Amino acid sequence: MASLTTPSSLVERIEQYRAGTFRIDILRRNGKGWRKVDEVEIDPEVTHDTAEVIELVYECAKLHAEFSLEGGSYRALIRRKVRHEKEKRAATFTVETWYERRSRERAKRAEHRRRRCRRVLDIDEAWTIFHETVADFNEQCFDHAEQMRRIHTRNLALLVAQIEPFLAMYKEGLRMMDEAARARAEAQVLQLVLDRVGVQMPGEPADESSNEIRSGVPDPEPVLH
Repeated sequence: MASLTTPSSLVERIEQYRAGTFRIDILRRNGKGWRKVDEVEIDPEVTHDTAEVIELVYECAKLHAEFSLEGGSYRALIRRKVRHEKEKRAATFTVETWYERRSRERAKRAEHRRRRCRRVLDIDEAWTIFHETVADFNEQCFDHAEQMRRIHTRNLALLVAQIEPFLAMYKEGLRMMDEAARARAEAQVLQLVLDRVGVQMPGEPADESSNEIRSGVPDPEPVLH
């Protein structure tokens, strides 16, 4: 049996159409449509516990909501194969992020305090309500700071994912430049050594003056008649 926190609409839909299900796509509301954010593959040859499948689908939706900081409406698109024909069934449910959940809990506590303040309070009750209000305010400040930290962390992760291919290309370019410079330096050193010993590099034109120096005998000058 699924946990009490799992949306009942998701539980009922998956239990109803569990037979023949081979994949469940997890979609999130995107304007007027839906955008796929994850999927759960189900091997038809393996017997899966329905409660485990339900929990896995809900956990995938919650993980996406926490990372993307996008709560709200989600949909489980159940893909089935029944009598050699494929069909789709959907279950819509709501996912809260930790920030939305704590904000909702604070709102409930604030409403409860407002109801208590409608009657005449003694000094102890008033002092207790004051302390609860200050504690909720401090909690809200800490939650907001943590929410901003998660937003910055997520944005940084998205930025790194975008520039990582360019960094890899840049590093590859630096490596190729380094190899080319090393090969050019080795060729220059080799040329200097060959010039010292008087050996001609393959593919280079012969130098007549160097031939004269190496042989020690100048070429005969043409005779003018």
